[in-house]
Formats: sequence, structure tokens, C-alpha cells
Amino acid sequence: MTVTGELNGIPLAAAAVVTVSVGASGDAATEGTDYTGVSDLTLTIPAGQTSATVDFTLTPANDDIDEADEALTIGGTVQGLTVTNVEVTIADNDTRGVDVSPTTLAVAEGGDDTYTVVLTSEPTGPVTVVLSRSGSSDVTVAPSPLTFTTGNWSTAQTVTVEAAHDADADTATIEHAVSGGDYGSVNATDVVVTVTEDETASSKVTLTVSAPTVAEDAGATQVTVTAELDATPRTSATVVTVAVGATGEPATEGTGACSLPSLPSRSR
Repeated sequence: MTVTGELNGIPLAAAAVVTVSVGASGDAATEGTDYTGVSDLTLTIPAGQTSATVDFTLTPANDDIDEADEALTIGGTVQGLTVTNVEVTIADNDTRGVDVSPTTLAVAEGGDDTYTVVLTSEPTGPVTVVLSRSGSSDVTVAPSPLTFTTGNWSTAQTVTVEAAHDADADTATIEHAVSGGDYGSVNATDVVVTVTEDETASSKVTLTVSAPTVAEDAGATQVTVTAELDATPRTSATVVTVAVGATGEPATEGTGACSLPSLPSRSR
């Protein structure tokens, strides 16, 4: 950085030697914390001149805390003259926030999926993120709460969402309550969960027989009829009335009953 010292009037007959200091007591920016300390400088305005310059290096501390911009004073002293000081501002480049990714999940019934949560700036103290679910009770989420500290704030934590089996499609919303450190006013995005149904309703029964052809001299022949649903089992029995023969056929008609047993309901 270049400091320029300029007289507010006519040149002096003798050189004006200005001692320039970087930083002062009471500045928002603290030497050693917010920037590297700089030794005093000497700026000399030669006799007959009205201005001069001197250079120094300012090295801000690049922390990860979201804080206000901070100013430091560039001041000076010179015998017989008043010095008007100037400020340099260190602009903060951090933003507090909770990054939730992704914010939508499609979870297969009976399965699970994950998303991550991480802070975007270093907190001033431990931060807690409490997870809560609204919507279908078949959706569960863990772990909760999540805790972030000054040591692990930038490491993403994984949340697992599970969906239980049931008879219909479900939706749920995972909310995140943030507190602690300097994150008390920070909001986190919800995660919307859609549970995809893994059951397809049966619409057709297919019959097959163990002996599709019977010789006319075979005598009494036992034939097994198999009935099969075209999709997943039902929770109650499906009774199929089986007719042997049909109107107009030369064979004598007869009827029987084939019952498909019910399957036990799956636990939710």
C-alpha cells in the first residue's frame, strides 16, 4: 500500500519528516489478529515540495468467521504540523449459512437415501441443528441433532432418511432448527421427501394347466390348474372360480373352485 503525505499549503523551507503508524488503539481491526503488525514508517516531504509517498505491506488474516468489515487507522506525527489520519478497511469475505444438499429426495418404499448438512463459515461457538419430520410417519430421519464446532464446521455430516413399507405413496418434509454460536438467526432449507411406491396392483390372473393335452384313452387324468397374479401378492385371498369346459364344446362341463391363499401383511 502507498501512503501519500500532502501539505495543505505552500512548500516548506525545510523537510517535513512524518512518522507514519499502521493501526491504533481502539481500531475495530486488531493488530496480530486481523492483520500482521507493521512497524512505523518514515515519510519525508522534501523542502520546497508539497507531497511525498512511502510504501508498506498490509497482510490481512484470512479467517473463516462471518464478521463485520473492520477498519484500522493510518496515522502520523510530525513536529510543528497537524496530521490528518486516514482509515483502511479490511472487508470480510465470509457468510454464515447452513448448506443442505440435496433438498429433495425420492426414497423407494422400504429403502433409504441420504443428504448432507455443513456450515458455510466458522462459528463462534458450538452450533446445533435439530432435525424434525412433518408429514408421513412412515418416514424416519437420523441422526439428530447434528453438532458443529470450530473444529468440524466445514466437514459435511450425513443424514439418512428411511421409508417404511405401507399401502400407499407418502410425502414428508425434514426441517432444520439452527441454534448456537453466531448462528442463532440463521435458517436452513427444508428437505422434501417423496416415497415411491414399490407395489403394483394386480389386474389379471393367468391360468395354466399341468396337462394341456390329454389322450382320449388316458382314462381319468388329474390336471393341476395354476392361477398366477400379474403383480405383487395381495393382503387378502383372491378366489377364482374355475370352469372346466364351456358352452358349445363337446366335452361335458363341470365347475370347481381354486383359492389363492392370502399372504401375511408386511409390517410397516
